[in-house]
Amino acid sequence: MGLSVRGKGLRVTGVGAHMDGHGTGVRARLITCTPEGYRSELTGWKDANPVSAALIKVSMISWKWAGKGRAFEHGTKLCVPSGRGSARSGNGVTGAAIRPGCVVL
Repeated sequence: MGLSVRGKGLRVTGVGAHMDGHGTGVRARLITCTPEGYRSELTGWKDANPVSAALIKVSMISWKWAGKGRAFEHGTKLCVPSGRGSARSGNGVTGAAIRPGCVVL
């Protein structure tokens, strides 16, 4: 899994993630983990879009915040846990879970 964060300083305007393969029902969500150990869900589950370029197949997903973006405290960890399963399932993790990608701000 790859993870990219866009913004300036501790203000994030967008987050993007890509996962190898095209599987059906690939979903992901954005969560934070603070240095104090608190965890919170920033977004709900979102379906990934399959993308092909030459022989490479990935599933991509992104989140954007309008205006100046969203501010985070120093040391906050942004993570994108994902799951493979039915696109209709409530939590998106009916299949094998994929290791989350994380970035520390």
